[in-house]
Amino acid sequence: MKTISTLWLLGLFATFLTIPELSAQDEFEFLDRQYITHDDYTEVILISEDKKYSHPREDRFYYSCKSHTVVGIRGAYHGKALHGDYTSYFRNKVLKEQGRYKKGLREGIWKQWYKSGEIRRWAQYKKGVLHGKVTYYDAEGKVQATAEYKKGILHGDSVLHSTDETVTRISYKNGTPKVKKIKDEKVKKPKVKDRTKKEKKDKSEILENIEKSEKEEKEVKSTKKQEKKTTSEDLNEDKQESWWKRTTKGWFASKEKADKNESNNPKPKTNEKKVKEKKEKKEKNGLFPWFKSKETQEDS
Repeated sequence: MKTISTLWLLGLFATFLTIPELSAQDEFEFLDRQYITHDDYTEVILISEDKKYSHPREDRFYYSCKSHTVVGIRGAYHGKALHGDYTSYFRNKVLKEQGRYKKGLREGIWKQWYKSGEIRRWAQYKKGVLHGKVTYYDAEGKVQATAEYKKGILHGDSVLHSTDETVTRISYKNGTPKVKKIKDEKVKKPKVKDRTKKEKKDKSEILENIEKSEKEEKEVKSTKKQEKKTTSEDLNEDKQESWWKRTTKGWFASKEKADKNESNNPKPKTNEKKVKEKKEKKEKNGLFPWFKSKETQEDS
């Protein structure tokens, strides 16, 4: 009896081990490979012929094939679901996109490339939504941005690398940003300091210029006032001296005319002898010659 029970248990255990292998085979048992050509690229897809799909969720995109085109619709199937490996190529036979579908939903790692062959995007999916790390690259293959998702929602650090060597880091928690930090150790920090110093210098220069202009205006006003005072004083002096000038003007004018006439018409020369004789007579007679003549008559 013991041997029978042990054998029975071993048989049950073996059946449980083989069930997942059978289910995996059943999943890929009814598959159809198709090639879809477009103007720029071609797609190689696997289609599931099984029509027993689970009920689609409204928050997920389901990819299916209908009339030889791949269609992605939110919350519904539209044709035969994609199931298995997916690849697409450019016309130059360079990979465009590669990944895997599971009953119409994206699953696992998905990659995209540029026509040049440089990687464009690397992402992780789980049940049709982003779950894990996502990285974006530029045409030269440099990292442009990274983000972390959890069940299709941003959860973790998101980093953006710009062309001017700045790095913007945002950390999310269930889709809401927690802290926003901007790091620019090479360029921005010294620029901010220089800007503040320059602004201060500019302000001080502006104030100095304003003060200088005000001083110059005051000086100009003061000089104008002084000029007005001097002009008024000169006018008063002219008014005061006008009467004296009027009275003396004729006299000075007549004197000047006489001087001019004398210079123009010089007096005739007299004999020196006659002049000497006249002087001698005056000295003999004195100041009052008529008085001396009377005295001489009385003496006689």
